[in-house]
Amino acid sequence: MKAESRSLLYGTVVMTVANFIVRISGFVYRVLLSRLIGPQGMGLIQLVYPLFFTAIALTSSGLPIAVSRLVAEKSARGDAGGVRRTVSTALRLSAAVSLTVSAILLLAINPVSEHIIKDLRARGAMIALLPSLVIISLVVVLKGYFYGIKSVRPPALAEILEQFVRMGVSLALLYWAAPRFNLAVTAALVMLGTVMGDLASLAYLHYSYGISGTKVKDTVLPKQGRILRDLIAIALPITGTRLISSVLQSVNSVIIPQRLGAGGMPVDEAIGLFGIMTGMVMPLLFMPFVVTNALQVNIIPNLSENVATENIRGLQDKTDKALLITTFTAFPSVALLISLGRPIGDLLYGQPMVGELIVPVSLGLVVHALQHTSSGILNGLGKQNRAAIHFIIGSVVQLICSYFLIARPGIGIYGYIAGFFASSIVVCILNLSTALDAIKLPFNTVDWLLKPGFSAFLMTSVTSAAYKFCQAQGLPLYLSLAASFVPGIASYILSLFALKGIPPALLARFKKAGTRPGI
Repeated sequence: MKAESRSLLYGTVVMTVANFIVRISGFVYRVLLSRLIGPQGMGLIQLVYPLFFTAIALTSSGLPIAVSRLVAEKSARGDAGGVRRTVSTALRLSAAVSLTVSAILLLAINPVSEHIIKDLRARGAMIALLPSLVIISLVVVLKGYFYGIKSVRPPALAEILEQFVRMGVSLALLYWAAPRFNLAVTAALVMLGTVMGDLASLAYLHYSYGISGTKVKDTVLPKQGRILRDLIAIALPITGTRLISSVLQSVNSVIIPQRLGAGGMPVDEAIGLFGIMTGMVMPLLFMPFVVTNALQVNIIPNLSENVATENIRGLQDKTDKALLITTFTAFPSVALLISLGRPIGDLLYGQPMVGELIVPVSLGLVVHALQHTSSGILNGLGKQNRAAIHFIIGSVVQLICSYFLIARPGIGIYGYIAGFFASSIVVCILNLSTALDAIKLPFNTVDWLLKPGFSAFLMTSVTSAAYKFCQAQGLPLYLSLAASFVPGIASYILSLFALKGIPPALLARFKKAGTRPGI
């Protein structure tokens, strides 16, 4: 294996492990949080986050990619002074933009709470979260630097540190304050924990940057104005597309409780149902995406390398493997959620509504996972603008479904699920048709869908039967779930082998990857 491949594999493994730790700990955090503050508290927090993420998209979405690209170019030329000037210029630009946006939000806090979020209880949480806007904008620049020099360990450790500090501070404050204060105060305390986690991440990355060898003696430094223009030229298009997508997602999140109310549901009940859907059901649904997230990071540079060398066979092979891995992961996740979704919801959240919603929404998981991976494929092929446009189209579809369906009697929150299905299908079709057409690869229905789909159907039957048997024996819920999962996943793997659904070349690649020393 070449040194470049080893470095790529090592980085992928590190990011996969970090993503897994962050996802698992974040999931546990949401479970504990939901039990401490309840559905209405979760709903109140979820009302604040979309606006915050929109502001993050404005201040931080394009800069890490721009910094990473410029740092990588200058590092390849041995221009240490240029690397340092790029980072310092990006930090100044990021601080200026984020401080400006934070000041505007602070001045507009009352009209935003009253007319956009339409819940004045969210003001305290929004104010508490504003410092994170500045902190995160600095964090992403430093992460971009480390990605540019191909050092993934500091960003990975920073994400883990951020998560555990946030969890520790938030839960400690809530255990102390929950019985004493109302929902508005407890939501603000949760945001304070988020700020402390972001601050810990920034402190660690700043320390790592200081000892990374970038502080060299000045030679001939490039002009700051030129670097600033380069940064803006790369970051502005990315920021624009992500901002549009984020705004559409934020609007969608804001109108969900409003449209539930328009359908006759009381305000508090609507906020609670919104909190269950977005704060409990969707995080459970997205747990398998720790694999596709790592796959995205891995596939983009691999495809970019093949594009540069015009290696069509390499593009086809890697795209085929990426889609195989995606469906191999997504189908058993669907089987697990269909067969055990209701008891999992009861065990984790103690909310029957979680189990009722997770089963129907899980039916769209495969298409959504394919949408996610195909977006990474388009980015690797240099078609990131097409991927962004497709995502915006999907967000509009989701928004239309939410607005017109949720308020209809008898549909309610299932209108959001219908929009999730429709959006995922539209974006998946657009992404795959563009990517497969670009590399002249036919859609492999048998290997990508039918074989893992049949195996997942078998897994659903085995898992359901095993769970019913365990419950009939009087086993506790958590033991029944664990005992049901083992034969279910075994049946899935054995079925794939029997159907020759796992290509020998892919197995050989996994075995070779497992021999990487030092991981």
